[in-house]
Amino acid sequence: MGWHYKGALWSGWIAIAFAGLSLILHFLIKQNPVIFGALTVLSIGLAAFFATGILWLTLLKVAEISMETRTSRTGNVILVMSIAALLSGAATVAMILFQIPLFNFFLRMTVVLFTIVFGFCRYGVYCYRTQKSIGAGFTSPPDEQFWI
Repeated sequence: MGWHYKGALWSGWIAIAFAGLSLILHFLIKQNPVIFGALTVLSIGLAAFFATGILWLTLLKVAEISMETRTSRTGNVILVMSIAALLSGAATVAMILFQIPLFNFFLRMTVVLFTIVFGFCRYGVYCYRTQKSIGAGFTSPPDEQFWI
């Protein structure tokens, strides 16, 4: 899979690291709710962003191999929506740090945007599972295969 695999691998490890960091920061919130709350939200947002990066890079490779427009377009939507969610999360963190009450709206918007992104990721998996243009059939259905 080349650079797609390396990117997906690193994106996965970074997502795991940020998810673990968010757990640690969550336990520190009582010490300074503003700073550690903002850092917790930041690390959760970055973990979600890099988690979608795994599926985005995989869809890029599938689109490259299959040359299907729906997979390519889905990858583009995932990229744009992920960046929008990341920017919304950054605005949330800034508003938490400056104690602007509007942060609740941006936090909810970030959650909604990442939910939409994950929905498109799911659609991308559907595109992969139903595509027929790679040129090689599976000897057994993908659900029954053992992947290492």
